[in-house]
Amino acid sequence: MKFAHQIRQRLERAKLLFQLFLCISILAGCKAYKQDIMFKPDEGYESEQLSQIINEAEKNYVIQVNDLLNLNVFTNKGERIIDPNFELGVGQAGNQSSQN
Repeated sequence: MKFAHQIRQRLERAKLLFQLFLCISILAGCKAYKQDIMFKPDEGYESEQLSQIINEAEKNYVIQVNDLLNLNVFTNKGERIIDPNFELGVGQAGNQSSQN
């Protein structure tokens, strides 16, 4: 009985060590594998040539039908864009009471 309990404990420890080793090897292996080549420019790369091409494309482009546009509007620290002074609510309440 005591012998079986010791074997079970050793198997649990071995299982835990194996899982720990596996996690460490996976995390360490991903970092070392060619991490610096993704954004590395090719030899003979000239940024001026690319900048010139981009500038020509941007200045000649005209928005056309069925173009998809993405517009993001951000407020200043959550400031209200529509009716920042709460004038619409006050004006409507005044108009409704005068109409009755």
